[in-house]
Amino acid sequence: LDMSFYEMDKEEFSVSVSKATMCIGQPSSTMLESLRMGVSYIVYEPSEDGLHLMNGRLLYPPYDGSDKYLRIATSEEDLDRMICERYVPDVRLLDEYMIPFDGARIKKVIDDWKSKIKK
Repeated sequence: LDMSFYEMDKEEFSVSVSKATMCIGQPSSTMLESLRMGVSYIVYEPSEDGLHLMNGRLLYPPYDGSDKYLRIATSEEDLDRMICERYVPDVRLLDEYMIPFDGARIKKVIDDWKSKIKK
């Protein structure tokens, strides 16, 4: 990395993101967490065919272009355009992928597991 351009950030994720107005990164749950904190995230995944990650694995939802609330930059041109447009993913995406914690669901799983062990 060109350290005259980049600065190593050793803060906790939430602290780092709270200082940002936009993040650019690979397909990751980091995108969902950034949006949840009110910070735009542009997913940049160079792909020759739009189907595979750089490592050859298949892209997966929502990063495969199948979600109406998220655009993906698959080239430098896409990335430049999305930055210039100040693209922000539609936060309705969070409703599809971020489910509020429900302790009752966890308790039910544990209770079901305990009842199977006792048999």
